[in-house]
Amino acid sequence: MSDPISRLLADAWVGKHSTGAKEETADELGMRLVKEARTKALDRALGDLSRGHEPRQSDLDVFNGDPRMNLQYLDARDEAVARYGGDLVWQPDAPDLDDEGEKE
Repeated sequence: MSDPISRLLADAWVGKHSTGAKEETADELGMRLVKEARTKALDRALGDLSRGHEPRQSDLDVFNGDPRMNLQYLDARDEAVARYGGDLVWQPDAPDLDDEGEKE
């Protein structure tokens, strides 16, 4: 059997250096959700550009606050303009849909 002092030292070391589950704070949750929303909007905008469509303004408004994402969008838009000869098709914003996919 190990002596009690060794057990105490081992427990203290494990407590100090272990990487247990960490709770997410409200600020961290908010930042993560904003980043996920911006990433989804950027993905939709890049998909629209790859099909020769101008992205919806509602998607642009979501990720314009992030300079890295905005630069990525501008690079993709320049490529799309070059590929389609400057003739990107405008599309209207999607109507507001409820959870079942029907117009409100």
